[in-house]
Amino acid sequence: MQPAIFLIHGITKTPEEWLPLKRKLEAVGVHVETPTLPGHGTCKQGYGTCIFDFLQTGYEDWKAAMLREYKEFEKAYPMNLVGGVSLGATIALYIAAECNPRGVVTLNAPVYVTSPLRIGSAAMSAIKRFLPSKEGHTMYHHVPVNGLLSMKEALREIRELLPRIEVPILILQGVEDDLVLPKSAKFIFTHVRSSYKKVGWLKNIAHGIDSEEGATEVFNHITKMLKEIDLL
Repeated sequence: MQPAIFLIHGITKTPEEWLPLKRKLEAVGVHVETPTLPGHGTCKQGYGTCIFDFLQTGYEDWKAAMLREYKEFEKAYPMNLVGGVSLGATIALYIAAECNPRGVVTLNAPVYVTSPLRIGSAAMSAIKRFLPSKEGHTMYHHVPVNGLLSMKEALREIRELLPRIEVPILILQGVEDDLVLPKSAKFIFTHVRSSYKKVGWLKNIAHGIDSEEGATEVFNHITKMLKEIDLL
């Protein structure tokens, strides 16, 4: 049976950030699914994600959509891993807790983040009470701010999810990440209940995964995991 992996991109990004890794995994026989988060990948000017579409959605929308797509994916590819980068990694953990795939891979999953992210999230939460509402959505210049508040929600939920994770887990962290602090990986390792759990430190990745060198590092870690849990 063919091994497969369901990879969730980060917020404001698109599935294209997985392309270098996707090509490498498919070359060794792994089927790769790279869904698009709601509100992403809609820019007609070639920028990937249109900010106005992005701001119409939020964390709960993204989780629900990815869970639906994963369940369909799982029917066709039961021998699967679920993975994600940044906030996509948080959603991957959510799916792992709900569905128990054969394993989960996180890349720069946000537990501890740098000050700009904390400040931005806190500031948006504080001003939300003063903004007008329309049909249940808080508005800023006629645009819902749900998307801007999603990082705060995800940071809170990731800590709640970890004790529910019992499947094999590969925790990857870029040592030069300027948004997620490396101690996030250690926190995840300590708080999941998986018997198989590994941390991989990536030298060629900052926060995202869009370089050939970074994709090679991630590929090596994932294929090693697939072999160790008898999926490859």
